[in-house]
Amino acid sequence: MDTEDSSAVTYNQLLQETLNYGKEIQNEFREDPCREVQKALEEAFSLMAYSDPLHAKEVSHLLDPSGRVLLAEEVNSAILRKFGTHP
Repeated sequence: MDTEDSSAVTYNQLLQETLNYGKEIQNEFREDPCREVQKALEEAFSLMAYSDPLHAKEVSHLLDPSGRVLLAEEVNSAILRKFGTHP
């Protein structure tokens, strides 16, 4: 197997693992009553819909340094709330 084939296999494996983890998180937080949690997860998952989200105007703001920090804080906060350890 050459390097290009190996890279494609690795990419596809990582993509599948990411999608599976996203499904797990989505199932875990499906019933969360907090709208911010649902919004943060929807935004995070929406990045997967674009082959180049950095250049897709619909989601590129999420990858801006300030957008990444905000999104990460919202997701982290949701996880902490879920497990009763919200600061």
